[in-house]
Order: sequence, then C-alpha cells, then structure tokens
Amino acid sequence: MVWERDNSRALLPRRLAVLGPPVLDCRDLKEVHARVNEIYRRIEIYLVFNVNGAKKMERISKKNIGRKLAIVWRERVITVPRIRTSIPLGRAVISGAFRQGEAAEIIRVIRGCLTR
Repeated sequence: MVWERDNSRALLPRRLAVLGPPVLDCRDLKEVHARVNEIYRRIEIYLVFNVNGAKKMERISKKNIGRKLAIVWRERVITVPRIRTSIPLGRAVISGAFRQGEAAEIIRVIRGCLTR
C-alpha cells in the first residue's frame, strides 16, 4: 500500500505490486538531500549514486522511461517516482508535490539506509 495524491491533491491509498527483486540498494547510493526548485517553488529530493550505482541507474532508467520505480525499505514502499528520462550521470531528482514533512520523512528513511 502506498499513499499518493490525486489531481485534487487529496491523499489516497493505492495498492502497489512491486515486481522483481531490488535493482539498487544502499551500497549504490552516496548521498540524499532536499532542495527547493527555484522555478516551480517545490521541494525536490536529490539522490547521488556512487560509480557502481550510477551505472546501474543509467541501465535501469534507459529501459524504464515512463514507468515507475518503487523505493522500498524494509518491505515498506517509501515513494514511487516515475522515470521521466535516462539518468546517465549518477544524479537523480524525485520531484512532485511533496510537503516539507513528506520529503523529510523520505530523506530520513533513505539516510537511515546509508548509515547502516
């Protein structure tokens, strides 16, 4: 189960089937932080991958443009961003209509993975 906003910004539950084994894990990620997009004035989550993770992300993103990628931690779906373009340089941005608390929680969980 994952919570997503509909067009009216209402938060609704949605069942989600995660297909296949993990393709990236904590060892592939180097850094995560939030920034405000200056143009759209929205919070975005930035992910920076290490060399190995960058290669994996490039391969995965090229094959899955337009599809969603579940970010899962301890069998809990944290967020499900859509892959909009190839990610060749080891840096990805999760954008959307995050509220400050939502972005902070996603970052907290991902950082927890990094400190393991």
